[in-house]
Amino acid sequence: MDNKILYFAYGSNMNSKDLSEWRKKKNLKITLKNPMVARLAGYEIRFTQFSELRKGGVADVVKSNSEAWGVLFETDEESIKNLDKKEIGYRKIKVAVIDANDDIVEDVITYEVIKKGDYKPGKQYLKIILDGAKEHNLPKWHIEKMSKVQTIN
Repeated sequence: MDNKILYFAYGSNMNSKDLSEWRKKKNLKITLKNPMVARLAGYEIRFTQFSELRKGGVADVVKSNSEAWGVLFETDEESIKNLDKKEIGYRKIKVAVIDANDDIVEDVITYEVIKKGDYKPGKQYLKIILDGAKEHNLPKWHIEKMSKVQTIN
């Protein structure tokens, strides 16, 4: 892969089945390789944007005294451009994450919601996130904590 870019996913993009269905529907190439569990210190996952498609709030990283857990991927410029098309209402930010080896990894791209509100996610959307977290073996305590998030339906 030319010009390796690092991308941190913490929401539905951790779920390879969900991302694959979106890619096929839009006929876009998104390549995410070499997944590794990682955490973003100084942030937490909240649901700050409403999505008609997801029927509720969608995931965001918000500054806090906590950690947002997710997956660090290698990707490329074309994939990031296509993720930009998916992440409507989000902006790209550069962050440093802590990988599974407790090493700090700099210059990682992730997305944050631009206009933040406070919403409950839909049950199905939360399940997509939880399935992605399980798929990549995020810590059990994190999955349990996320499974307790109140949903709208």
